[in-house]
Amino acid sequence: MKAAVQFYEIVVHDMHFSGDNQSRLQMTARFRLQIANADNRVCFDIPNCSVDLAQPWGTQFGDPFEVGPPNCYQGNWNYQAFSELVENFVRELVGPTGRLLHISEDSTNVEMKNCVLGCQSQVFVFDLPN
Repeated sequence: MKAAVQFYEIVVHDMHFSGDNQSRLQMTARFRLQIANADNRVCFDIPNCSVDLAQPWGTQFGDPFEVGPPNCYQGNWNYQAFSELVENFVRELVGPTGRLLHISEDSTNVEMKNCVLGCQSQVFVFDLPN
């Protein structure tokens, strides 16, 4: 089986980035999830999924995020592939090379709360365990 994920929104609950490499981040990424069987026939199509991700206070922005499980699917899941996908997608949008919010290493005292960033990603596909 395969999972197809397409992100469409990031909700920034709390983000703080200071010049001393101290950061804090709490976000929710919203996405559409499709699960297909071995014949590539869609078994599940769930348009309103979400996943929470965080970076604890005191870590550097480049440190790995803590990525939770998707809220919409309880079946077998490839957590490693999914968490890498979520982190890479968010880093494409927010950070030193961010397309929506460019925060360089020279930036200081950047704060954001309760903000919605609309963004449509390509469709990402990964294998699910049996």
